Amino acid sequence: MAADNGQSAAPGTAGEPVGGARVTRPLTGDEYIESIRDGREIWAYGEKVDDVTKHPAFRNTVRMTARLYDALHDPEHHDTLTAPTDTGSDGFTHKFYRVPRSVQDLVGDRDAIAEWARLTYGWMGRSPDYKASFLVTLGANPEYYGDFADNARQWYATAQEQVLFWNHAVINPPVDRHRPADEVDDVFVHVEKECDDGLVVSGAKVVATGSALTHFNFVAHYGLPVKKKEFALVATLPLGAPGVKLVCRQSYELAASRTGSPFDYPLSAGSTRTTPSSFWTRSRSPGRTSSSTGTPRGPARSCRRPVSPTGSPSTA
Repeated sequence: MAADNGQSAAPGTAGEPVGGARVTRPLTGDEYIESIRDGREIWAYGEKVDDVTKHPAFRNTVRMTARLYDALHDPEHHDTLTAPTDTGSDGFTHKFYRVPRSVQDLVGDRDAIAEWARLTYGWMGRSPDYKASFLVTLGANPEYYGDFADNARQWYATAQEQVLFWNHAVINPPVDRHRPADEVDDVFVHVEKECDDGLVVSGAKVVATGSALTHFNFVAHYGLPVKKKEFALVATLPLGAPGVKLVCRQSYELAASRTGSPFDYPLSAGSTRTTPSSFWTRSRSPGRTSSSTGTPRGPARSCRRPVSPTGSPSTA
């Protein structure tokens, strides 16, 4: 369906104007599961994972995450978990995905975080709301990103309206530690080419926790200064983008199924946060996925929109 602004409706949104306003809603559990069946390239135990939602290293955690999304639509949890969006749509979202404006908002955020944590018995350290602590800053202070402020506003709206699952990868691989990061261009993430429609990005990061199950990976830095512009990349990459590859370390979930049963490992068997030890990419990053290239006020080079979890343009 076409949204009222002429853009394609993203998953989890009704996509039709009601009384002149866009109506949006978070993903359901089934929609979340389907959204990560996007052809992402994941490697675990030396083998390529055909379907992350069915693989024994991930499938229980996928379903536990789906329960969190379903809870947003469950009347039993709805009032505690959700609030109206502040993006101009006539929809609702997880409370922690909105910029808090009052003490009452902060208390509501706390209660929503606790409600989701109770559903996983506190065992899922990287549930979708963890990265909302970053996403709300895009709406609270988009001007921080200078000429990329519109990108920040758009990501804030897109993530809020669908309650998208993000992770981050900021750590460089532990190689050539005696050299500055911008001298290790055969390994570390950097921009290879700037095009009118975005950037060609190449390199690796480590400790991309949860990325096998998320929608987007926020790529940034740990350790400054960065002396060369091509290494000063702050951007977001869809996990299903061509050229993105995840190499995972051991899964508690798989170990539980191979050495016992869920009755022996009732928590880790269903709520592990399998961490890709390596995040490799040689892919194109659309211009509006970028937050910074070079200095925070560097030129924005693209007019492309961010994409939804299924690859269609978002409605932000």
